[in-house]
Amino acid sequence: MKQLEGVLAVNQLKHIGGGQVFVNELVRELNQFGCRVTYWNGGRTKELLANIFSKKTKFIVWNYYSKFPGISIVLSYFLKKQNIIVVHGIWVYEFCSSVQKKYSTKNDIKNHYIAMRLWMEQFLYCLVATKLVFVSRYDRSLFYSTPLFFLFKGKKQSISYCGVNRKIYFPVNAFRRNELRRKIGIFNDDIVLLMIGRIEARKNYLDAVKILYDLYKSNINQNIFLYFVFSHGNSNDIEYLQRLFKIIHTYDLSMHIRVVSGVPVGGNAIYYQIADAYLMLSKEQETFGLVTLEALSCGCPVFGYDSCATPEIIQDNKRRYLFTTGDTHSVASGIRKYLHYSEFQKRLLRDEALKRSLLFSWQATAEKVLGYRVSHLDRLHE
Repeated sequence: MKQLEGVLAVNQLKHIGGGQVFVNELVRELNQFGCRVTYWNGGRTKELLANIFSKKTKFIVWNYYSKFPGISIVLSYFLKKQNIIVVHGIWVYEFCSSVQKKYSTKNDIKNHYIAMRLWMEQFLYCLVATKLVFVSRYDRSLFYSTPLFFLFKGKKQSISYCGVNRKIYFPVNAFRRNELRRKIGIFNDDIVLLMIGRIEARKNYLDAVKILYDLYKSNINQNIFLYFVFSHGNSNDIEYLQRLFKIIHTYDLSMHIRVVSGVPVGGNAIYYQIADAYLMLSKEQETFGLVTLEALSCGCPVFGYDSCATPEIIQDNKRRYLFTTGDTHSVASGIRKYLHYSEFQKRLLRDEALKRSLLFSWQATAEKVLGYRVSHLDRLHE
């Protein structure tokens, strides 16, 4: 492999979530490749500029969600650095949403102005980019659905799926699983459904409550529980959390809901390992869904909607796991059928899911981002 003299990885917003994991794992892999990597994670702008001016810096990987100081990336362009932008479709969501709205108040007009300014900044960033990196085909489709972004189709680009840290996310045997469940207070005959992520409407936790209600009313097992493991931090939507609590009380399911928060990075693995099924219910703007891959890597089957990037991860027996978006009854029926399988059948399906997850790795991601040493997974990333 060709030695890279210097890579500067820039992350706009330090947070707990898939984007943060992406850049953390990318830096880790590049260090293992023997690259000289400098990681700027939202510190002082002076430090960022010093690294941009450094002659040792050849590649700059920009990972951001909304806006970023434009002068930095424009400066790196004139200094002839290799600007690699990791695109998250959620960047441009505000603009695409605002152009469809009617403007009846001054606040609407103000929000549209802010969204348009954001779009203009992002257009400029892409204009000076050497390469665009998407985390899924769905991510790429979102990007090119943005007004005038089709002009960037001639740019060098790649689809670099996420990976999973297998030292953290791995399946456990039945004995260890029961041991972990007892520590959390779960009995062997309890059924555990799971969702993990930030508190925001995009994750669609409300449908999970409806699925739980469907399963509970079918008398599949009175000891069925839905675990929400929420990320902590300023990115959570408290108003959406209040809506979630309201629907929980409406369905009278308070005794069957468990809410967990404050779990450190990587500490969520235990919940995948003890769960019977993971729910992936995002309807839009989920450009990859790292939790899906983490669940599969722990041998936890994933049920949800055939939308966003989920079908790019779950390709085997899709009809068994993925259903029409919004059809909570079908998702519940799919879970119900799975729970009635024998332990032998369940183990075969878990092994099948684990095998699929092995096609994704952070090493392949790093290689695709920088364009060096294409691995045997290259066919997956086209």
